[in-house]
Amino acid sequence: MKQTRFGKQDFVKSSPHFFRLIYGALLIFLVLALCGGALLPAPLLGPADPGNPPNPAKSAWFLLWIQELVSYGTFFIYPALA
Repeated sequence: MKQTRFGKQDFVKSSPHFFRLIYGALLIFLVLALCGGALLPAPLLGPADPGNPPNPAKSAWFLLWIQELVSYGTFFIYPALA
């Protein structure tokens, strides 16, 4: 590293080396995700029928933890809302 006239050191930029690694990891992840999405089955249910709901009704996957809290008692929802 060479010294500049103000006493600061010039540093080697990391972008050519570091970001090449990041881009490679991103490319590998995207290829694996696309291959997994194309090869692994993800069956869907039939269309929703509001006149005939499933028993027991289940929330969307990201709300299941709230539904589980409410099943123990309505008091347990208050800490989740805070």
